[in-house]
Amino acid sequence: MNLSALSLAATPPAVVTTDAIPGLPTPAAGELDLLSLVLHASLPVQLVMLLLLIGSVLSWVIIFRKKRVLDAAARRADDFEERFWAGAELSGLYREINQDRDSQTGLAAIFENGFREFARLGQRRGVDSRTQLEGAQRAMRTSLAREIDHLETNLEFLANVGSIS
Repeated sequence: MNLSALSLAATPPAVVTTDAIPGLPTPAAGELDLLSLVLHASLPVQLVMLLLLIGSVLSWVIIFRKKRVLDAAARRADDFEERFWAGAELSGLYREINQDRDSQTGLAAIFENGFREFARLGQRRGVDSRTQLEGAQRAMRTSLAREIDHLETNLEFLANVGSIS
């Protein structure tokens, strides 16, 4: 083996400076360095990359917050189901929920709105039980839609950032 070939193989690739950013070394041909690619990109490309980076950071913030919200909603739903199926009187459960403002989300809020409408219609004269049930169902559907909207907050942003990236 030739000694000069060995010394060529052992030498590191040359670093070339360019006029794009004075004094900033550019990797030799065939090497890719992420930082130099970004720094040597045109201004519009750098702006797009910056927007993607900001979108990514915001997405992760939203994802962690959404996880916390969904975990709390699942805990509150489990707590409500446990109280609901414990066999307590529904009017007593309604009073409990009505007094505890923190539990007025999720299933508890849906139950509260449905029971309130059921009781309100029950106090009217001439309202049959079918109308009473339909009113309670309507109130519960409205409350369910509100709860779903609350849980779906910021999902559009995540979908847009995901499709753009």
